[in-house]
Amino acid sequence: MARPAERLVVEGYRTGLSGCAGGDPSGWQVAWTLYRDELGAHGGRIAFDGLIGMIDALGRCARCPLRFFNSDMRHLCRDEGLLLALIAAAQHGDEQTGQIAAQALSCPLRCGELAMSATDYAMRLRMVGRTLLPVSAAMTASLAKTNGTSPRDRRSALPTLH
Repeated sequence: MARPAERLVVEGYRTGLSGCAGGDPSGWQVAWTLYRDELGAHGGRIAFDGLIGMIDALGRCARCPLRFFNSDMRHLCRDEGLLLALIAAAQHGDEQTGQIAAQALSCPLRCGELAMSATDYAMRLRMVGRTLLPVSAAMTASLAKTNGTSPRDRRSALPTLH
């Protein structure tokens, strides 16, 4: 996560969900500080509001439980990879990849809701000059097939509360 755009997405997701899962609102403060430090108060607020909206949609739409790694982990779990693919697909107009990622993260009836919130977040990031690298549909489909059941996911990821 050496690139700022990917780091904002993954660290924002991790710290936001960490606060939700642990019942500690300080996770959101950590996420806001990251966004403010990276983008300034105005740009940070624009992007951070998109993150909040997307995580809110995930909370209503996700195939339970969502997984995430602690902030100090240098690699991604399945759901973090799918989230990056979803946001990148929205930024690059890649409907196929976006659909694969949304279907893997969301229940079928709420896929559209998740895609809309992810697109809003993606455009907010782009507006403040943070564009993710594209993720291929093949890579996204491969992640989606793992279904979050790898031993690494079971051992190191934490579920959200819903």
